[in-house]
Parts: sequence; C-alpha cells; structure tokens
Amino acid sequence: MEVHEALELCRDIAHRIREAIDSLSTKDAGTEMYMGADGTPTKRIDDVAERTALEVISESGHPMRVVSEECGEISLGGSDITLVLDPIDGTTNAIRGLPSYTVSMALTQRDLSQVWFGYVYELSCGREYHAAAGRGAYLGKKRLHVSHTSELSESTLGLYGFAQSPRVMCTLARTCKGIRMAGCASLELCHVASGAIDGFVDLRGKLRMTDVAAGALLVREAGGMITDERARQLAGDVNVGTRLRIVSACAPLHGQLMKRIAEVGV
Repeated sequence: MEVHEALELCRDIAHRIREAIDSLSTKDAGTEMYMGADGTPTKRIDDVAERTALEVISESGHPMRVVSEECGEISLGGSDITLVLDPIDGTTNAIRGLPSYTVSMALTQRDLSQVWFGYVYELSCGREYHAAAGRGAYLGKKRLHVSHTSELSESTLGLYGFAQSPRVMCTLARTCKGIRMAGCASLELCHVASGAIDGFVDLRGKLRMTDVAAGALLVREAGGMITDERARQLAGDVNVGTRLRIVSACAPLHGQLMKRIAEVGV
C-alpha cells in the first residue's frame, strides 16, 4: 500500500464514521453494549464506529490485519499490513458533548516501532492530522513542528497520572507554566506535534497502543520525542492488552521531563 492509498483509506473511514455516529442520540451513544477486547465496556458509539470502519476496509479491497479496541484482532485477508485502530478515542467526551474526540489509525507491519503512516481525525470539527515516515507531519496541508519551548518552567503540558504517581505529577504541575487536558490521548499528541502544547505526560499506565500509535508518529515526524517513562522507545507487537506510560515533547524539554521523573520516581 502506498502513502496516498493509506491517506485515502483513512479519510474514507473517518468520514463514514462521522456520518454513522451523527445520527446517534446522547443516550444511545452511551449505552453499554458488551465488554471490549481491551477489557473496558464498549459503548454503542464505539461499536457503531468500529463496525463502520471494518465495512469500509472490506469494501476497499485492501487486505490487512486490524487491531482495534473493541474487536481485538481480526484478519481481513492475508497481508503483512496491520491497521492499528481506535474507532473513538475520547468516548466520554463524545457522549457528554465535549468536542475532543477522534478516530485514530496507524499502519505498521506488526510492531509499534514500525508505524509508517498515522492519521487522526477530529470527529467534532473535521480537522485531520496525518504523517508518513520520513515525510513530515501535517494538519491538512500545513506542515507541523513541535514547540521550541525548552524550559520546563515556561512549558504548557498535558498531565495525567496524579492519582497513580502523585509526587512526580505534582512536581511537574508546580514547575510548569500551565496545564491543559483534552481527555483524548491521540489528540493531545497531535497538539504536541503542532506546538499547541509543549509536552504530554501520561503516567496512569492505562494507555493502549491503539491510543498512541498514530500520534506517536506525528510527534516524531514533527521533530519531537516520545518514549515511555524510562526513556525507552515505544515498541512491541501491536495488541490491545499492553498498557503504556508515555512522555512526549521536543528533545530539550523531553530531557528535562525525564530528569524530573527519574529524580522523583514514578
């Protein structure tokens, strides 16, 4: 599959999902359907979005393995391509009428470290972020670059994990200039890639590969860094069971964040 084909497929999936969920009432959207493969309850909006995505993929004629939060893993024809899908990232926001929710998609062979295309689509407004390995990251046609803010004291951060790692998170919160929280990991990584926020730290240990696969490529292609809490590359066979902690920012700020995390401890 070529990059232009990947972009076209992801756009088709995103637009069809947007159409499919627009007809759901708030009550219907939040109805619990079943327990998803990732171990969390699947709401109707998640189910409708995932079913729509799988329909589009089947219609496209592109064979691939799909790893998604609701169904887990499904093979749609023999292929060495894996689509890492979060049909609705920010489900709670979507159900409550908050605008920060996306469909997030990434293409790889099998490993999280080998993602070569990423696509995040804001379902509330139609903004699309996309990146291809070695070709940069974009918001629509606009080339993205991470913030140049290198000092922790001047940074605006997305911070998650106060309950799980209170000492280090409170240290970061006291030191940084401001905190912004969208409640949607894929979108917050897009915000890091675009420079809208300077960094994103999530130490809850709850993020899935499906949450971050696309956004991680966007950050790297925008000149930023993204690692786990021990500064290790995000890697591993793509699945919905693995949980992650992540730290993302431009290189100088990432170094400062890692230093504070190491000093205080997770």
